[in-house]
Amino acid sequence: MPDSILIIEDNQKLRTIICDYFLHANFEVFEAMDDKQAFHILEKHAIDLIILDIMLPKMSGWDILEIIRKKSNIPVIILTALSTDEDHLKGYDLKADDYVTKPFRPAILVAKAKVLIERVKADYIQPTHQLIAGNIRVNLQTHEVWVKDKPLILTKKEYELLLYLIKNPGRVLTRENILNHIWGINFIGNERVVDTHIKKLRNHLADESFHIKTVFGFGYQFEKDC
Repeated sequence: MPDSILIIEDNQKLRTIICDYFLHANFEVFEAMDDKQAFHILEKHAIDLIILDIMLPKMSGWDILEIIRKKSNIPVIILTALSTDEDHLKGYDLKADDYVTKPFRPAILVAKAKVLIERVKADYIQPTHQLIAGNIRVNLQTHEVWVKDKPLILTKKEYELLLYLIKNPGRVLTRENILNHIWGINFIGNERVVDTHIKKLRNHLADESFHIKTVFGFGYQFEKDC
């Protein structure tokens, strides 16, 4: 499966040039010209790396990066004409992974993206790639889930929900917390979708469903050791 990249850039000519270079390097390429398009793509697709312009027509790249970092550690390369030391420092303060100023060489940008993705994948498959809670075992590399060595077939949202719960043991997660993290801040719908997915997840977990506690009036809590 090719690595996927999201290019958030409002200059269509420049965006097309960047896309062509990444397509030639066998990437799966997604394009967005503003925050609305970008967040829609991020909700629908698994993206391996983001190239983010700062001076966008609606929400600025700074604000987009701040929102992304609240939910994800996906690698982000800032691509901008802003070249002062203060701009560089702001980018790194917001946890950008690299900062490229315009004008730039597209081939170098592709090389930087490849290095970043390879580095993330290398970290991803270290011995800590498994999460274990009781008889529940999650492989972060393959996205496989087992209960007492029996494999579970989960939907993408069910898997993401289980992962979010296990990664936050003991923390009371409100429906809004879960909704924003799993479905995204732009999700339009009833928060009861969370209850529906919790019910489905409990059914999948069967005897291990007791790990997911209902905190009445608030939301849900995952107890790792019950």
